[in-house]
Amino acid sequence: MRYKFKRLRHADTNLASSAVRKVAVSANGEGPSRLNRFFQTLGRIELLFGFIAIPVVSIVGWNEIQSIAEQRRVNAWQLVVTEASGNSGKGAALEFLNQQHYCIPWTNTCLLEKEPLVGINLENGYIPDVNLSRANLDNVVMNGAYLLQADLSRTRLEKANFLKAYLVLSDLTDAFLKDASFNQANLAFVNFSKAYLENVDFSGANLKGARFEDTDLRGIHAIDEKFHNAVFTDANLSFTDFTGSNLIVEQLENTCVMAVDAQPVLPDRVEFKDIKLEVCERYKTE
Repeated sequence: MRYKFKRLRHADTNLASSAVRKVAVSANGEGPSRLNRFFQTLGRIELLFGFIAIPVVSIVGWNEIQSIAEQRRVNAWQLVVTEASGNSGKGAALEFLNQQHYCIPWTNTCLLEKEPLVGINLENGYIPDVNLSRANLDNVVMNGAYLLQADLSRTRLEKANFLKAYLVLSDLTDAFLKDASFNQANLAFVNFSKAYLENVDFSGANLKGARFEDTDLRGIHAIDEKFHNAVFTDANLSFTDFTGSNLIVEQLENTCVMAVDAQPVLPDRVEFKDIKLEVCERYKTE
């Protein structure tokens, strides 16, 4: 029995070796193999169906995404234009419209581009902490709007109207605000640094602690304003009107005008009688 057991093991080894040789021959292309040909054929079929399926799935998926994107855009606009009090979701809707969405990776193509928000009416809107940086808000109406700590940096706001609006602690750095109106608005601690404020109306506004560093304020109307602790370092005060404001002499240090005859109208108080601002090169006109 022991001898027969050894013979069986020897036979099994020969059989396995023979199988290995056949597989090796087939792999090297030196002989036929039905199993090998089967897997090669199967691979070709899978590859063919893959090339067919990928574009079909892509087209169906892309159409669905386009439909979803368009519906979200429509919903956002409906929220923005619908009159509503309190926190009605306008802030989130505006932020959505002010951004690109559903962009194709590694390209400049997006299903939804930034929407221009020109001329929209947000009167009495409640939109604190809203981020509308770099938005186009020319001619927007925000009379009485509540915009605490809003981010309006680098935003276009030409001829925008903020009558009695509340913008305390908001950021308007590098914003374009030509001919805008902040009449009677609360602008305490607002940052206007590097903004362009030509002919802006600040009449009756609260500008306590506001920052106007390196800001172009040419021609602003600052009648009866409250400027307690406001900063004007390197600001252009050409043709500005500070009549009736609580401006103090120290706030005019390091300010300038763009021409000798472009002096601001200062408060009618003794300490301002002989003040003449210097002409600064960066705003100088021929």
